[in-house]
Amino acid sequence: MPKCAIALSPWTDHTLSGNSYLGNKDIDPMLVAEGFPIWSKHYTGEEDNKNPYISPLFGDLHGLPPIYIQVGEEEMLLDDSLRFAEKAKAAGVDITIEVYAEMFHVFQAFWRVLSAAKKANIKLGEFLKKQMI
Repeated sequence: MPKCAIALSPWTDHTLSGNSYLGNKDIDPMLVAEGFPIWSKHYTGEEDNKNPYISPLFGDLHGLPPIYIQVGEEEMLLDDSLRFAEKAKAAGVDITIEVYAEMFHVFQAFWRVLSAAKKANIKLGEFLKKQMI
C-alpha cells in the first residue's frame, strides 16, 4: 500500500452517473461531455464500468492510505470527487478534499497564471511533506 495518494480531479465513476457530468458541461473549458462515453469505452473495453478497478467509487475503500483530493467547482468530474471522498470517509479513510471555487478540470496546471492554482500546488507539497516525514 502506498504511504498516501493525491488525486487531482479524479475520474472515479465510469458509469457517468454524477450530476456534474451534464450540470457543468457548459462551464468546464477543459472537458467535452460527448467525449466521456468514448474515452470510457477505450479505457474499459468490454469490462463492467462498475468494476472497482475501473471505477474506484464502487470499490471497498477500507484500509486506504491518507488521500488528498483537489477539484474545481466548475468541472464535470466534481461529483466523482465528492462522492468518492464521502464514501472514503465513511470507510474510515483519512481523506481531505478541497473544492476550488470557479475552477475547472486540472486547473493546477495553470499555476503560472492562476493564483488559486499556485496556492493549490503549494498545498499539495505541504501534504506530501507531512505524509513523508
